[in-house]
Amino acid sequence: AAKSRAETASALSKEATSRRNASEGVNMDEELVNMTTFQQAYNASARLIQASKDMYDVLIGILR
Repeated sequence: AAKSRAETASALSKEATSRRNASEGVNMDEELVNMTTFQQAYNASARLIQASKDMYDVLIGILR
């Protein structure tokens, strides 16, 4: 009976640890998707700023 209880306790401990790690752990796939999304947004912002700079430079060139 003691051996059976020990095995049950061990299994419950492993399950509890597994569930805790799943809720606290970092999902690498989700983090990769977020990183890619933020990187694309950053690149789009950089292109917008560069386009604005180019348009400003052209406007200043026309006014001279």
